Amino acid sequence: MAIKRMFSLRVVDTDTFLDMSPTAQNLYFHLGMRADDDGFVANPKKIMKICGAPDDDMKVLEAKGFVIRMATNGICVITHWKINNLIRVDRYTPTEYAEEKNNLIQEKNKWKNNVGMTNRIPSAAPELELELELELEKNTSTEVDVVSEKTKESNKQTQQVIDYFFEGIKNTRGYNPIIAGGDFKICKRFLMGHSVEQAKDVIDFFVADKTSLGCQSNGASISRAFSSLLVNKWKEKTQAFV
Repeated sequence: MAIKRMFSLRVVDTDTFLDMSPTAQNLYFHLGMRADDDGFVANPKKIMKICGAPDDDMKVLEAKGFVIRMATNGICVITHWKINNLIRVDRYTPTEYAEEKNNLIQEKNKWKNNVGMTNRIPSAAPELELELELELEKNTSTEVDVVSEKTKESNKQTQQVIDYFFEGIKNTRGYNPIIAGGDFKICKRFLMGHSVEQAKDVIDFFVADKTSLGCQSNGASISRAFSSLLVNKWKEKTQAFV
């Protein structure tokens, strides 16, 4: 069994989840920690005893659509398992509860009862399931917007550095600037741990250090400007890092 599991704010930051009692929320986390790689929990009653959760907490999790419990053997599955956890193929171990898994379907990364199957306890009431689904879609949309804005800002800063590089090269005698396809990626990688001003400072240092690098004859490129050799020399000179 895995010793590390993940939980998504798309699930646990919803009003539907936060409206539950602290003990019901706690039970959800304990179930998630002990689930197999498909989200199935073999011994939910034992886990309830371990964390001191009353029977009502499991009923609340079922009613609100966070777990689906099998009526025949008490096994349960975390409904939003694939929203919470992304498991690499080479580390994935299929559940041993294949029969129970066949009684479910995946829809929008959620486990759902397969229509026509009768060997499990119905999960969420339709109105509660719709409420949670709308909350999840809202949270997903917000996440996408945030990521999109961060990406735009990152791309903008990267382009600023590239423009600054070629502007500096253009005004320097003896330089033959080289434009490479990986320039954007190189700058972006540097900016993951540095500011735009630090990137510009490295470029200024590169231009001033052209003689030792022999760039007049070979041309100047961003890959040379942000090479480990030059960046280390820049660090030593500016004492930018301890």
